[in-house]
Amino acid sequence: MDWEKATEALQTLTRPLVTIVFTLTLSWGFVMGKVPSEAYMPLAALIMGFWFQQRQAEKENVANKAADKLVEKMTAPAPAPVVAEPLPTIVLGERVR
Repeated sequence: MDWEKATEALQTLTRPLVTIVFTLTLSWGFVMGKVPSEAYMPLAALIMGFWFQQRQAEKENVANKAADKLVEKMTAPAPAPVVAEPLPTIVLGERVR
């Protein structure tokens, strides 16, 4: 088992799950009157800001990897040119053997 991939998969699943559970719990507390609106709004904004910041960072990471691959292709050495043999010269009036 590749531990690096397993750890990455666990992190990928854990972050959204914890965020959703925390948001639902906070919202339930607000609806039930356990969390005052003065505390709910900043925390909800913090959670949403964190969530969208993470999503943006992941998109930028994907874009950076694509850009790196493009630069790698552009800076790779060019393949050797194909040299064609010259065509025979034909002079009008001359017989071709």
